[in-house]
Amino acid sequence: MPPAAQALFASLLVRRFPGRRLVLVTDSLRAQEALHADLTTWRHVATRTEMPDAAAARHPVPLFFPAWEVLPQESKLPHADVISERLEILLALQGDTRDPAPTPLVTTVVALMQRTFAVGALRERVRRLNRGDTVNPLDLIEWLEDQGYEPEAKVTHKGELSWRGGIVDVWPLPSPWPVRLEFFGDELESLREFDPNSQMSREPMEAIRIAPAGEISLLKPSHRIGDPAEAPPAEKA
Repeated sequence: MPPAAQALFASLLVRRFPGRRLVLVTDSLRAQEALHADLTTWRHVATRTEMPDAAAARHPVPLFFPAWEVLPQESKLPHADVISERLEILLALQGDTRDPAPTPLVTTVVALMQRTFAVGALRERVRRLNRGDTVNPLDLIEWLEDQGYEPEAKVTHKGELSWRGGIVDVWPLPSPWPVRLEFFGDELESLREFDPNSQMSREPMEAIRIAPAGEISLLKPSHRIGDPAEAPPAEKA
């Protein structure tokens, strides 16, 4: 099939089989980006004449699952944005398993071959905190370090955390802003986003979901995406 027709054909498959997830596998990052952009364009074309709610249900926005872009034996780690995007997609895939129109996924052969968390292992490494929860700050710091977060004097990059008195700052990878958690004893009194440059607090939050700060450093030899077997306990990052 000519490359120009692949996105149209994929868009038709999404409409023809609304209850099944479509996984589109390309041979390179460039082809993945082109197919994702074309599929998004066809989604816009298909939704022009429909009501917004109906369009969102019938034509979900395609997901983009990237590869690490580094080899496992290399000393450098993937860019934080790549790790963040991968984790965000993995979390999204967990959340829409009962969706009547599962989101199509665009990826590459390399990305599918690279190991990541098993479904159960990722679920165990994700934690939700709500304002008013009872949480020991020291236990939370230890848990964050176990998930790969790096202690720093102040949080300026994704995957970092800091602690001073009753305040814990952390920047979850899928989050656009770092979050400041203020404790009164063991009670989580407030959650606020903050500016990493000025360190000034922003909008308050009611809850936060914290995912692992990486994949490679937390994984033992595990399983590929879709493998139902559980991963063994991960080593401390």
